[in-house]
Amino acid sequence: MGPRPELVEEIFNIAKVDFYMYSSERFLFYGQEFHKGKINKKALQEIKEMARPEFERSYNGQRIKSEQEEMALRIREERRYIGSKIQKINMDIEFQKNKMCSLELKSTETPGLPEEYHNQAMQLSELIQEKNMLDMKMISIEENNLKYLEYTDRKFYRDEVFTKHNIV
Repeated sequence: MGPRPELVEEIFNIAKVDFYMYSSERFLFYGQEFHKGKINKKALQEIKEMARPEFERSYNGQRIKSEQEEMALRIREERRYIGSKIQKINMDIEFQKNKMCSLELKSTETPGLPEEYHNQAMQLSELIQEKNMLDMKMISIEENNLKYLEYTDRKFYRDEVFTKHNIV
């Protein structure tokens, strides 16, 4: 229970002032002081009970948002780390390819190069395999991130529906 966001925005846009509003509970509390205790205690209790689910929903939303931000930070760090490893491996792969091209040119001139060429090809194969594994890890991170976001969104929605309808 609070002011409609578009009204708060309208007040700011037109009057260039911030909008402040008492909660219903606080309004009745201050009204009670002003009217010297003539406010119905039952009404005050009903307002407290009505506000509780909204507070819980807001708190759960903030908690989930905080968890999502923390998860996003971990994912960014992991992406950055894996991305830098992939970048280094790509450079190593290019180096190996250039070295192999150079060996191919020399192979007709120098005996014994086929063994060195074979060794370079094995190293290249290992680098490509490592890069593929890192690519798969990056895909896995993205899939897990999406699953986590879907889970927290569903959980928040479920909690909101349960709270709204007083389902325990």
